[in-house]
Amino acid sequence: MAIKSSDMSNDYTIQLLSGLVQREERVALKTIPATSSKTITFNGNFGMGAFGSNYNAALRISDGSTTIDYTSEDPGGGASSSNATKIGVGSDRDPRDVVTELVGKINSSALDVVATDNGGTSSAASLSITAGAGKTLTISEDPGNVNSGNFGSTAGFTVITDTSSGGSSTKQGFAPFRFSANGAFNLRLQPTADHYKTFLGEQKT
Repeated sequence: MAIKSSDMSNDYTIQLLSGLVQREERVALKTIPATSSKTITFNGNFGMGAFGSNYNAALRISDGSTTIDYTSEDPGGGASSSNATKIGVGSDRDPRDVVTELVGKINSSALDVVATDNGGTSSAASLSITAGAGKTLTISEDPGNVNSGNFGSTAGFTVITDTSSGGSSTKQGFAPFRFSANGAFNLRLQPTADHYKTFLGEQKT
């Protein structure tokens, strides 16, 4: 933090604070952590014909330490399932209703994730899932291969998109709230070893 020649203007005014900022002697790092996230889109209604006659296939969601398999059942009338790890299918159930049900059950589970309902239409709806800090999100369709590796009637019924982002850091230059430095000596016949103090801001002892 020594005064440099570049800190002195032509009229010998000390520009130390601006010099400190330019030389990045006072720098803070703003860090944006990496996120592990995915979007699940259901392209069709959840009627038994559209969803697939074999509805024992699972949608496996893991945060790296906790894993839950979400399967489906037909409770009748296109209603939600009362089971915490099942979703209701049948009666050409609207995918938006399924997304709302699944988001609620994910957020109430032991998974360290946050699920968000993105809404959609009667033919396609989606949700986003973001893992907690330091966790890695993985989502697998039909890991037991009871429905040809698909969660739904076809490979295009459930589409999983990776929306993860990498971390970043940016420099934030700033000046101190209070600054003091040794002033020029030989002021008013002071000895060379005796500097006076000059302050910006409230003087502290």
